[in-house]
Amino acid sequence: MSVATKGLIEFVNPYKLPKFVKQVHLQMREIEGRQPFGQGLYHCNNYENLIKRLSDSRQQYRQQKEIQTRKQLASEEYLAWTNYIKERSLELPEQHRVTGKQLNELRRSFEVFISKGENGLRPSELLNFLNDYTRVNQFTIALDNWCVLQMVHYSMGYPMNMNRLLRFEEIVTLVQTKVLATYERSLGQDLLFREICSYGYWNLFDQNKGYMSIKEFSNFVKIFKYNVEPTLGGILKEFGLAANLFQGEFSKEIDAKEEIVRFDFFRYLFLERNL
Repeated sequence: MSVATKGLIEFVNPYKLPKFVKQVHLQMREIEGRQPFGQGLYHCNNYENLIKRLSDSRQQYRQQKEIQTRKQLASEEYLAWTNYIKERSLELPEQHRVTGKQLNELRRSFEVFISKGENGLRPSELLNFLNDYTRVNQFTIALDNWCVLQMVHYSMGYPMNMNRLLRFEEIVTLVQTKVLATYERSLGQDLLFREICSYGYWNLFDQNKGYMSIKEFSNFVKIFKYNVEPTLGGILKEFGLAANLFQGEFSKEIDAKEEIVRFDFFRYLFLERNL
């Protein structure tokens, strides 16, 4: 049993990850929109359309000095990611999809570990929940080992660091998002795999805005074990390298108390910090 699945009893990953096949510099050209559009150089049309949309928006955001316009751009970017994930999920091969039977089995195990009087699962029970699912049904969901590690590992299970109850629908959405990430990784898109995972965690805290206040973001990154002071200065102290790389991500012309952190910045941090 690998370190990624330590603690999850009887886990046999049903998904056999092929050898990594796509060079990182080619993936980076896709992510940054440096591949020419309309020439079939992106791994799928949906992703090309997403990057085409984001390439313009990323620059507009950093040049914009009005906070409301920045919020609107951040929301539009996040919606573009949401649409990509929804549309791409519809294209999953049959063996990668989460079935209705699997969802019913997950719900049964979920309900076993809900404490009396509560309407959600305590994050500390995530491992027990998946252990029970595995014990009864075997683990047949096509998830990469790294995805399992990020959910239930005693020190790297990010949702286990949350300080609120998890609804069943939230867990299912996270699992389905990670199934898509696993599929993209099978196509050699290791960096996109991580981008989609970052979306899954952000989505636990924000489903539509695409941005957080400084205080909200400081609270959010605690699940990744970053104890950041809830001020713009605190954000820049911890993540200053990324902020300096993308000049204009935080504007001196905007009141620090009104400043926001958008999903696209966190997406980059997720890659930079190898989360």
